[in-house]
Amino acid sequence: MGTLRIISIFLAVLFLSSSLIPLPQGHCQEDGSLNKDAGEENAAESSFVEETVEEFRKKKVSAEDQCAEDVLLKDANAQLKEKIVLLENSFKEERAKFYQELGTAYTKAKFFDLAIESYLQSLVFNPSNAKVYYNLGLLYKSAKDDVQKSLFYFKKYLRLKPDAENRQDVEYMIKMLEPDPGNR
Repeated sequence: MGTLRIISIFLAVLFLSSSLIPLPQGHCQEDGSLNKDAGEENAAESSFVEETVEEFRKKKVSAEDQCAEDVLLKDANAQLKEKIVLLENSFKEERAKFYQELGTAYTKAKFFDLAIESYLQSLVFNPSNAKVYYNLGLLYKSAKDDVQKSLFYFKKYLRLKPDAENRQDVEYMIKMLEPDPGNR
């Protein structure tokens, strides 16, 4: 085979395997020698090789540009997702605080049902707020006289805040609210 023919086949197979490019017919005679009358065809082969290489370069640059763009887009998406999560968390914290303060205001105004609803709504946005559990325990004990719910909220408060300053007081209230085991 001629040198140009080998180069064009190599380039076409190696670099453009995804594209179907028509390869020129051979210039070899049956004995393997070069056909001397193929001068025009050699020029055509040379042109074909140049076109093939140029096409490969365009595709390679285009593919590299696309890869770089994909990486940038993925990075930008990841950053946006992080910002969204931060905003959602910020909104949750703000809403939890709002409903907690609303519950406190309703308690002071003696709107106990609304206070309970507000505190429960606060827990939707921040289920680990120990102070809200404590306040619910107090409301269910004093305003609603619901021993079971009061016990539940006081115990949850102590689980979330085991080193609470008022731990002894809360444990005493729990002891006073729990049914006497001797009466069972």
